[in-house]
Amino acid sequence: MVKRVLIYLAVLLVCAVNGLLLPVSAAGDNPVPRAKQGVVRIYSGIYFDGNDHVQVYDDGYASGTGFAIGAAGTDSSYFLTNCHVVSDGNWETYETVYIALDGSSVGNRSSLVPCEVVYADPHVDLAVICASSPIKGVPPLVLSSQDSIQTGEHVYALGFPGIADAITGSADSSAEDITVTDGILSRKLTGKDNIAYLAHTADVNHGNSGGPLINDAGAVVGINTQIRIDAETTDIRFYAIPIDYATEVLDALSIDYCSESDGSAGGSQQVLLLAAAAGGVLVLGAGVLMWFRSRSGRRSGSPAAEKIHYTLISADLGQSWQVTKPLRIGRDPSGDIVFPAATNGVSRVHCRIEPDGDSVLVTDAGSAYGTIVRGQKLPPHYPVRISGDAAIFLGSNHVALMLRKAGKGGSD
Repeated sequence: MVKRVLIYLAVLLVCAVNGLLLPVSAAGDNPVPRAKQGVVRIYSGIYFDGNDHVQVYDDGYASGTGFAIGAAGTDSSYFLTNCHVVSDGNWETYETVYIALDGSSVGNRSSLVPCEVVYADPHVDLAVICASSPIKGVPPLVLSSQDSIQTGEHVYALGFPGIADAITGSADSSAEDITVTDGILSRKLTGKDNIAYLAHTADVNHGNSGGPLINDAGAVVGINTQIRIDAETTDIRFYAIPIDYATEVLDALSIDYCSESDGSAGGSQQVLLLAAAAGGVLVLGAGVLMWFRSRSGRRSGSPAAEKIHYTLISADLGQSWQVTKPLRIGRDPSGDIVFPAATNGVSRVHCRIEPDGDSVLVTDAGSAYGTIVRGQKLPPHYPVRISGDAAIFLGSNHVALMLRKAGKGGSD
């Protein structure tokens, strides 16, 4: 009977996939044109005198890239970029920076929107700027996570590279003037000062700084920030900081943004319907199996198998949890163990702990500041087996979870 039910469920799932996946594939939705609408050129190092004539600071003016963030369907006021785009040579941010509107020039004040730098971190090279008024026609981009993309997958870099300006002889700022390059995500790595980077092969140039690195769904996974040239091989490497750094800051500042986890990316309702249909089938199947197993267990009278139990304790939160299922830990309100938004060192989605026989698996979720167990920083996205009691530090020695092993068949 159970086998027959499983066959029926499998057929139902295949029908759901075939019925819904075909329109998605046929749509051929290109994420790049949509993402280009939310990308802007940023000028810094300039100001206007009493006669509205442009003046340049001693370090000279600079041009970079930024992109809009905010709630879906709204005009954008907030933008993300690099700290070095809005700072001078000493990492001092300018009092005012400007977003260039379509058809603008650096000397035309009427076509420049003044912006305030509301957050700047030279350590990570991240900045948040706020326009003096919402900019119409510049939609917010969807933000994802570095967890959503793996090495070898396609990425696209969008921005206003200086080399394009040099060729055209102008610095236009419309969406049509945005340069798009594609490549693959070649590596996720941690650099100096424990900063995470996404290495990729999508060509960028000076002027791309602060621009988005997007995935195939059109969601931002990184912010382009560095170009490195190997002195021996002359190979050029391109690096972006994961967008996770930005979402942590936006959460702390209570600034709205579109998240891929909210179903905002891709623009396809069929994908959501597919997920709902498949999920419904799987839930139904799980329910049927549990019902049959419970009936079988009652008939046989077999005792439940003994297991080794672990307890996770947080002194900061004053709570404890039995590790009987996977636990998602971080500042995301939808997680299983949730730290306050202002907790330093703890990422929105920081790590995952799950039972595995007589031990547990601890997986760092690509957190900004790392997960440390027994003095070792865990490699991101790689499950590490832990047996016995252990302290699990989130980002720093100030935030810790205690993993305690109970007796066989019992609990703390």
